[in-house]
Amino acid sequence: MRYSVRIKTLLYGSILAGMSILIQSCEQPFEPLVENDRYHFTIHGVLDASADTQWVRVMPVRDSIFTSPKPLGADVSITRLSTGEKITLEDSLFELRQGYYAWNYWTDEDILPDEDYLFAAVNQEGDSSTVHIQVPPEFPPPIVIYGGNSPIGQIFIEGIENIAVVDIIFYFHVFSNGTSSPLIKQGYSQLDDIRESADGTQVVYAYPGEGKRRIGEQYRGGDMTVVHEKQELLIVSGGPGWPDTEGLSEPERFLPGAISNVRNGLGVLPGAVSMVLPFKGCFDEEGERVPCEPLKSKPLLDLDK
Repeated sequence: MRYSVRIKTLLYGSILAGMSILIQSCEQPFEPLVENDRYHFTIHGVLDASADTQWVRVMPVRDSIFTSPKPLGADVSITRLSTGEKITLEDSLFELRQGYYAWNYWTDEDILPDEDYLFAAVNQEGDSSTVHIQVPPEFPPPIVIYGGNSPIGQIFIEGIENIAVVDIIFYFHVFSNGTSSPLIKQGYSQLDDIRESADGTQVVYAYPGEGKRRIGEQYRGGDMTVVHEKQELLIVSGGPGWPDTEGLSEPERFLPGAISNVRNGLGVLPGAVSMVLPFKGCFDEEGERVPCEPLKSKPLLDLDK
């Protein structure tokens, strides 16, 4: 069993946040690659077997963000290596902010757990960037011990080789001057305190009270009041390509190729199986503690930013 090292948060406190940092860092021109003929595309995303739609950002290395909505002209596909079945992804142009554009590719075809895939982006000259992706097996829903407003909870996880993410996601409104904000989603990683029990179960000690405290500090001042609506638990099993930044300094993490599993390209595209559950204890009719029913999985990365 191993645990992924977290990168500094941007989306929310987990390694996914670090992957988002990588996406944003690649949106800045990198002059030493202007004359490059080795790297063809930047590729970023997560191939998540639990998601109903896969989204992957694909952009040319020399022009990793467009200032006009011009075509990319790339053929992008995912091939299941055990059968040779090939899926061609559809392209979708996103305006990240006014005047800045990027291409995201998507498919709603099933990605299966415990399978290997080859992701390929090929330009009009026949140059390609590829990623060999290993999607991990499915895992059973964990048992959660947590009740009410307790400052600490326990999450009992089995069947995961690489625990990539354990986040508590808070949903809340901020009231100020008699008006309410839209529903805000904010998450905090719980990977700091994991212990292994005698039977091999991984026990995550979660601290939702700390997350609420940090949210309260963030929205402190004036007449602002935070009203929490619900809490969810996000668990991600990461495949072997999940980024590991252990031993890298902050500047080194942004060097081209420092964190990349793309051949003839740059970026990160690992395999994953994710699960979203209510963050609470659940019981059967006899009062025995049981896993909560998983909720519908949500995209792991926001590629429209």
